[in-house]
Amino acid sequence: MAVDATYWAMLAVLVALTVADAVLCTIMFDMFTERYAIFLNQATAFVYIVVASVLLLSRRFFLDASHGGDCPPWLALIAIGLFNGTGNTAQALGLPHTPGLTQSLLNLLNLPLVLLLAWAFLRKRPSAVASIGAALIVAGAACSALRSLWQSDSAAEPVEPLWYAIVLYLGAQIFFSGERVFEEHVFGSRRVDPLLMFWVTLVTQFCLGWALLPIQAVRALGGLDLAALPDVIADGVLCTLGRSSDAPGAPACSVANTAVFFAYVAVDFSCYLWGLVVIRRGGAGLMTAASTLALPLQQLVLCLPFLVGKWAESFFAGDAVALAVVLGGFCVFQFWSREGRAARRAPPRDALISDGLLADGRLTIG
Repeated sequence: MAVDATYWAMLAVLVALTVADAVLCTIMFDMFTERYAIFLNQATAFVYIVVASVLLLSRRFFLDASHGGDCPPWLALIAIGLFNGTGNTAQALGLPHTPGLTQSLLNLLNLPLVLLLAWAFLRKRPSAVASIGAALIVAGAACSALRSLWQSDSAAEPVEPLWYAIVLYLGAQIFFSGERVFEEHVFGSRRVDPLLMFWVTLVTQFCLGWALLPIQAVRALGGLDLAALPDVIADGVLCTLGRSSDAPGAPACSVANTAVFFAYVAVDFSCYLWGLVVIRRGGAGLMTAASTLALPLQQLVLCLPFLVGKWAESFFAGDAVALAVVLGGFCVFQFWSREGRAARRAPPRDALISDGLLADGRLTIG
């Protein structure tokens, strides 16, 4: 019973963090505008590196130095960072000219991509029941994504679609799915500390972000003026501290920018790290299925003015239908597929302890 409660608590926390993460991301990028998009991408990674470094050092000097298990596979962890960093860059380059509906539909490919990649590279052939559950989840989330087709006034500013931008966004989903499958492989091959994996991924992603930055100087991929980059970053720091810049096109910044930035950092940091724990506990397919469940919930939250203020959208009945279908697919995946039964099976006690979930036999989430 205790392990079952731990399992469902982990899933509930992941879904809640994923919804909060997506909503805060939407609000933050709207507040900071496109001018500071590059700054936000690198600044959040920098903050995560600092926080993860403090946690690792604190645990090294004040807790059991053996926490986390075996000697980490450094090349594998760097490879995970390359997966994540390349996916983030491709998504950032494709996002401005990939319509919102297309983004939502491409995001739905993560679950079938994870199942296919796990089958191809880990020899984990998905069961028929798991495939049916995945199909229901994708269908339900697609119903939520059809908001912009069924509501003619849902898009205030239509996005100009460009084929190469859509291809880049699709490529990002392939990298993200590959990252999750490879993470599951690394966790399955030896005991790896999720916090250490997170730190290496962040450092690799941060360095790769600067290395790939010149690509955005290409006019078709953003036309970034690299000479103006230092000023943009300096102004972005000021905006994060609640101060506006005098530069042309700079947004008005206040303490609200500071609050939203650090709220997003806290939630996003927790969401990614917790996702690694869930992958280690139940595999990449489970993590992706749980994350997909957050899409219709995210749409519903964005319709609540008392939570999101001026960013609230009009209610879309399809979201309620989507949530019901996704929940149905999730239940099929969890309760009737062999993958779901395996994910709910109790992991070794030492794995839970190394994840920081158990202490003296008691649940220590949070």
